[in-house]
Amino acid sequence: ADADERRRAVGDDLGVSASDRLAAAFQWWEDGDIDRAHREVDLAIEELEEAEDFSVRDEVLSAALAQKAIFVSFDDRWGESLRFVEQAEEVLRRMEEPPPTTVAKVLNMRARIAELTGSPSESEEAAFKALEFVYENLDPGWTHRTDAIVQWSRVLRHQGLTEDADQAFDEAIAESREFNPRGEPLAKLLNDRAVFLRQTDRAEEAGRDYREALEILGWKYGNRSPAVAKVRLNYGQSLYTLGQMEQAREQLETALDAFETLGDEEFIGRTRAELAPLVEAKE
Repeated sequence: ADADERRRAVGDDLGVSASDRLAAAFQWWEDGDIDRAHREVDLAIEELEEAEDFSVRDEVLSAALAQKAIFVSFDDRWGESLRFVEQAEEVLRRMEEPPPTTVAKVLNMRARIAELTGSPSESEEAAFKALEFVYENLDPGWTHRTDAIVQWSRVLRHQGLTEDADQAFDEAIAESREFNPRGEPLAKLLNDRAVFLRQTDRAEEAGRDYREALEILGWKYGNRSPAVAKVRLNYGQSLYTLGQMEQAREQLETALDAFETLGDEEFIGRTRAELAPLVEAKE
């Protein structure tokens, strides 16, 4: 009995340690240190997979695998992301009461992967499954819930149902705004809606969303954060579309300064490419 208790105590400590690694991974990601973020989540998965069974092992492991699937997806490595989603699903299946937030995260990733690599019917089915689950299991305010609503909005948009897609996106933003009007999830949703508005030739409406997103993120992180710089890049492109060249140049130069400070070569290149015609026009 003493040995069992000691093993449980060690296991639970490991669960806390792995949870701390996941939190650290998320923070490194936010700070723009992508390699460090991957390392932390990889170590968490490794520790948990090698551990003997203990009370929170599967709960933390499923969350770690879901997080890894999301990290990998940002590099468009969808096949690899799907493998982590399938591993997370396997862990969730063996749990009596899988945590709804992790289930939602995995269903959302399934839906996103289906949208980008599957057929329209697969995409619709996966997105609807995620939407149904979050409506039944998560209260308004959870980002996994608004993620599912936005994914459903994308399905509607692909079907040409622009008005319905707008309504779904507006619902997600209204929920997020009510729950946390100065929160990063709201800023992300505003940026995503602005991108959609630009794609549908509504650059002026997009500008309002970009400005609000920048206000939230700038207040929280300052101009040099990757999150702020990426929204600035989008906003600069939107201003360029509207013919507001001086304002576009100002946003893009501020974004470039941040990317150079962060050493983000990919976004340095992208921002310089956007700035080139503006610089030439001024000279």
